[in-house]
Amino acid sequence: APTHHGGRGVRAAYPCMANLREEELMAEALGCTVVGRAGSGRFGSVFFATKADGSWRREVVIKLAPHPSPTLTVEAAVLRSLSGQPGFPTLLSHGEVVGGLRHPWASTSGFDALIMERLGPTLVDEWARTTQRTHFDGQTLLRYGRGLIECLRTLHAFGFVHNDIKPNNIVLSTAGSGCAQEVYLIDFG
Repeated sequence: APTHHGGRGVRAAYPCMANLREEELMAEALGCTVVGRAGSGRFGSVFFATKADGSWRREVVIKLAPHPSPTLTVEAAVLRSLSGQPGFPTLLSHGEVVGGLRHPWASTSGFDALIMERLGPTLVDEWARTTQRTHFDGQTLLRYGRGLIECLRTLHAFGFVHNDIKPNNIVLSTAGSGCAQEVYLIDFG
């Protein structure tokens, strides 16, 4: 993570924020409350959060990466193109965090942020939860396989190829959500 304030970092410059990570502060500035860390990778960090706007509150996923982030730019373009298509999360926003912030802790180099709807568990999480790490039954396997094939058909029809298909990039709808679509494909950067 970039350093701020002459290399002292936000925790040193603002002791009242010592228990918060810089990425969480950025998410807060975007109007989100971080509820958990989903992970991190070569591109940046991923958080689970809630976002409230007036009368609605929504569970979201925030991806943060140092600016400029070609990875998040590509992912945002794919999600924008697939907007409204079954099997793909809804992109809520994408852009450089610093551009809209007026906080003293914001880095001069900035972060790119992508905010999208939060879905249910990954295929790996569902497998561990429901099978005690053995195998899905035949009906479940066929249902998930058909859902994945439909996602890939749509993705290819829009001219995109997914370069990282794996169980962690296959996400299921939230239990009880009433969604007709059960299988979603994520991570297009």
